[in-house]
Amino acid sequence: MEALSPEHLRFTSYTQHVAHVLKNILSSSERQKGVNVKISWLPQSTFDVPGRLGLTSIPGGEASLTEDLDALEAQGVTDIVCLVEEVELEWMDPPETMLQRQLSVERKGMSFYNYPIEDYEAPDLYEAKQIVQLIMEALEQGRSVIVHCWAGLGRAGTIAACVCVSQGMMPLQAIQHVRWIRPGAIQSEQQEALIKAFSLNV
Repeated sequence: MEALSPEHLRFTSYTQHVAHVLKNILSSSERQKGVNVKISWLPQSTFDVPGRLGLTSIPGGEASLTEDLDALEAQGVTDIVCLVEEVELEWMDPPETMLQRQLSVERKGMSFYNYPIEDYEAPDLYEAKQIVQLIMEALEQGRSVIVHCWAGLGRAGTIAACVCVSQGMMPLQAIQHVRWIRPGAIQSEQQEALIKAFSLNV
C-alpha cells in the first residue's frame, strides 16, 4: 500500500475539520427550528451504578434557556455540571452571569455545579479528580447527570472519558467510547494527555 504524503494527510485532516464544522452548523440549524438541546447518554453498561451520565451542548445556546431547561427536566436530569467560563455566558442572547444561570437551573429543582475550563483546554489533574468524584457520587445515588461545555465535545468529552477511566477503562478505550457516543468529542492533545494522566492517578 502506497504511503500517504504529508500534504495528503494535511488535506485529509482539513476536510475532516470542514465536515465537522458543517455538521455543527446543520445541528445548530435544527435547534433553531425548535429542536431543543439534545443529550448524548452513555450506555448504562458503562457504569456499575444506577445513575446515568450524558453530554450536551450549552443549554440556551440556540433555543431559550427556559425551553432547554424544561426539556432537560422532562428527560429526568437532576444535576448539571457546567464547564464553561463566565465570559462565555456573555455570548448568550441575552447575556447572563453564572449566578443567574445557577438560579435558573435551581428553580427547576436541578443541582448546578460550575468548574470553568478554558475552551480546548483540560482541567488540571486535581480538578479533574474533583469533578469525577462529584459525578460518581451522584451516579451512585441514581441521579441523572449531564456535563456540558459550549458544544458538548471537548471539555465535556474529556470529563466523560475520565469518568470512564475511573471505572476501569484504558485511556484510548475511554476516548473511543465517548467519541462513539458523541462524535467529535475530545478535541485537543491537551485533553487526550489529561485523560492519560488521569489513568495513572486513579
